Amino acid sequence: MKEKTIHSLTAANEITHVELRNLLIFTVVISLFLSLSQHIADSVINSDGILYLYLASLIQEGDWQSATKAYNWLFYPYLISQISTLTTLSLEYSAYILNSFLTALTCAVFIIIVKEFAGKNKILLYCASLVILCYPNLNEYRNMVIRDHGYWAFYLLSVYFFLQAYKKTTLRAVISLTFFTTLATLFRVEGIIFLLLLPLLLLFRSVSSAGKLTIATTLILLVTLLSTLIYSHNYEHINLRGFTKFDQIEHILSSFGTSVSSALNSTEKFINTLSPQGFSNDYAFAVLAFLFILILLTEIVSATSPLYAIFLVPALFFSRTTVNHQVIRPWAYLIAIHIIILVGFLSSRYFLAGRYPIPLALTLIIPLPFLLQLAYQQLQKKAFSPIQANIVKITTVLFIILTLDSLISTGASKAYLKDAGQWIAASNKNQDISLFTNDQFVSFYSGHQNGKRIREPRFKAVIQKINNGKLNQFDLLAIQVSRKNTTGVSTLLNSLKTKPVKIFNNRKGDSVLIFKQ
Repeated sequence: MKEKTIHSLTAANEITHVELRNLLIFTVVISLFLSLSQHIADSVINSDGILYLYLASLIQEGDWQSATKAYNWLFYPYLISQISTLTTLSLEYSAYILNSFLTALTCAVFIIIVKEFAGKNKILLYCASLVILCYPNLNEYRNMVIRDHGYWAFYLLSVYFFLQAYKKTTLRAVISLTFFTTLATLFRVEGIIFLLLLPLLLLFRSVSSAGKLTIATTLILLVTLLSTLIYSHNYEHINLRGFTKFDQIEHILSSFGTSVSSALNSTEKFINTLSPQGFSNDYAFAVLAFLFILILLTEIVSATSPLYAIFLVPALFFSRTTVNHQVIRPWAYLIAIHIIILVGFLSSRYFLAGRYPIPLALTLIIPLPFLLQLAYQQLQKKAFSPIQANIVKITTVLFIILTLDSLISTGASKAYLKDAGQWIAASNKNQDISLFTNDQFVSFYSGHQNGKRIREPRFKAVIQKINNGKLNQFDLLAIQVSRKNTTGVSTLLNSLKTKPVKIFNNRKGDSVLIFKQ
């Protein structure tokens, strides 16, 4: 009788197909709403977005040759151009629509991955929806026109089918895995590593289940090494024009030793300045390794979100009894591959862009819904001690603050740059005028150089050009002055000896002054 009762309670907690579908639809709708709110709050395009829209405009015009020369990974701008053509919307709005749906797809797939980890518990999947929708780093990038949105979405789809294939290898799962890793690769070059290694790991799985673990490991290493050698020796003979991102892989493979050696020499020189006796040179490698690990860990924690990162260990501990143990090993493989990729990026420049570790973070936070589910169950049972209750309250407040912080921009507004550019475009709509500006956003929104991203000269260089008469040939000057440059406006007015026809600024004190010549 007791077993029947437990079974009925478990069945009652399982999510049905209809409930799962409704949860996914709800998550997608909320995600789209969050993306829309982010765009309304900050509608100024990002720097990389200017490049992608310029490429999309070239593709839309059929000028693939110029697009290929300007950049070498064109699938993302191609999609933007196609959406713009189909909907007749501007390229900018088309990019925002594409990103919104890709981010919504990322959120939905995260939920079904959690389902793959531990069955169909209703509360768990609701918690998964909450975790991914409130994930700060994903929210901060919602309104940015970057190809990473596509990479994150299709990487997670690859993870889903990799887990399925690892548990039970079927033709459908393998084909789906290959298809989605290929799509991920079309957005970012590191997808190639997953495209090569994940099928090999499935082979590893099938062979190791037959008790041939050593053979499988050796096979994977040999195939990876052989592929690298073949590529390295035949690179010059392979026609990969337009896809020269492969140069980055080649560079990392060939210059790793040089980079480490150069970094070691710099570290030794620095240590010698601290200890002229020279006894500390022996610690150069240790200092360099410590710095390397520190940067790596800092960027991973930052991408994961400090609050999420703090609860990863307890999440792993408490989910160990509920997680399907078949997915633990492939999950660990995915984490290891990501760390290898990040080490490759970091070793080439000792720098990681903030969005590079996000695929790893999306993989790491998969156990968090289990901890949230446990907290909810304990709250229902009123099983928390006073100390635990206070921890839950503090965590909840921090969670809300971090979520709102990721959705509400508190930085200096760039809307004045967009306003300045659009004013220039509207005021000179039917006139052929020449424009000089030191700001890429003003240039983009004014339609200058057909939307091509410009190099931004420093303010001092602009003043020198004005004083030397090198800007006399331009009809309009649109000069951006930072609030940090307290004497910038007066210096500019003294150099031009004329008043601006229009001034745009934000509340922080940044401004754009427009002059007619």
